[in-house]
Amino acid sequence: MIVDVVCESCGKIIKSMIKLRSLKDIMSPLSNKCPFCGKKLSTSDFTLEVEEKTDVLVQL
Repeated sequence: MIVDVVCESCGKIIKSMIKLRSLKDIMSPLSNKCPFCGKKLSTSDFTLEVEEKTDVLVQL
């Protein structure tokens, strides 16, 4: 499973990871700001979206 942390303001991916980590651990090195647009990020104001991805196997 791949987890993307996306800025709600600009829509850019702040962090893409394979293992789910604490939002505080991700945002602390960034001074709790989006590195692209500078918007202040909050660990208490977020949403979680889950998309099911299916693998397609093509045999030739």
